This record gives sequence, C-alpha cells and structure tokens, in this order.
Amino acid sequence: MFWYEILIIIAVLALDLGSKYGIVNALGIQHVDGEFVQTKSDIEFIKNFISFSYTENTGATFGSFKGKTELLTAITAIGMVLLIIFLFFNKKENKFFRTCLVLILAGGLGNLYDRIVFGYVRDFIVFDFWPSFATFNVADSFLTVSTILVVIYAVFFMPKKVREEQEKKELADKTAPVAYPYDALKNEEIVTGDDSSDKTKDVSPDEKI
Repeated sequence: MFWYEILIIIAVLALDLGSKYGIVNALGIQHVDGEFVQTKSDIEFIKNFISFSYTENTGATFGSFKGKTELLTAITAIGMVLLIIFLFFNKKENKFFRTCLVLILAGGLGNLYDRIVFGYVRDFIVFDFWPSFATFNVADSFLTVSTILVVIYAVFFMPKKVREEQEKKELADKTAPVAYPYDALKNEEIVTGDDSSDKTKDVSPDEKI
C-alpha cells in the first residue's frame, strides 16, 4: 500500500471512532444491566434533515442481519484481509479505484473495531426527512458511497480500460489474437505472395500490333 492510502485509513478511522466517542458523551449514554440508556435528548444537527440519536447495532450496515455479530465479525475480518492483500499486490490499479477500495477498507475496520471491542456497532446518524431509513455512522457512509463508486467504475470505466490495454498489447505483438470479433475484419491482412507477380509487364512500342 502507498503512504497516502495509510493516511486515508488513519483519517477515516479517527473520524469514525472519534465521532462515536463524542456522541456517546454528548448524549450521556450509560449501560444498565446490559442495556444502554440515553440520559440526554437527541441532537438536531441540521433542522428537519439530520439529527443524532444513539443506537447499538448487532447486525451489519444500516441495521441488516441483526444478532449475527460473531458471523459478521468473522466475515468482515476475512474481507478486510483479502482487501489488504489485493491492494498490496495490485499497485498498478487506477488510483480512483484504489482510493475507493481504501475507503471501504477504512469503513470496514471502523465497524470491525466496534464489533470486537463492544460486540455491537455504535450508530447515531438519523435522516429526519426519511424516518424509515436506518440509523448509521460515519464508517457506514464511507462504505456505502465508496461501494457505489466502485460499481460505477467497474461498469462504465473498467471495460474501456481493459480494451485499451488489450489494444496496446496487440500493437506491440501483431501475432496476438484480436480483442474483439468485429475488429478481425479491420485488422485482417491478406498475404498475396511475391510482389513481382502483381506487376504488369511493360510492353515496348515495337511489340505493339
């Protein structure tokens, strides 16, 4: 991994874990008999848009897979290891693509920390204009947005990049198979043999009838 990618991970983790710590204190979260109690009222961050209200999520991102903490912890840990290996051995990948993967890694590590240390993920961001939307945190935000960007890149930009790289290889080695079937007609070369056979023999004026 590159040094700036490590800095991105550190920055996202600091923002995620720092925001969770700040919300726990700002809302006066206490635990009594294994249950949390919020001793202070919710914080309205942007009126009628975003507010902060604490909750503990034993599932995955945006509240899915409730009560599967152990399984999710194992899956997340394996996924993070595989992602680190990919980033380490594929340093020539597009920088935008790599940055999105790094943000996914950072978000995943933030929630993985919560699951290992607390047994749940601390969520607190609420969309007031969308009551049915799940409560989430900073790590979830980076995970979701980066995943969407990766999908967009993979669908609309990666095929073009693959084709360009294949065409460069074909130019370097003309014996390589063409990248796409419809390019075969364009690139086909017809071998006709000795050029001298195609030349019209000159006829002198004396030989004309």
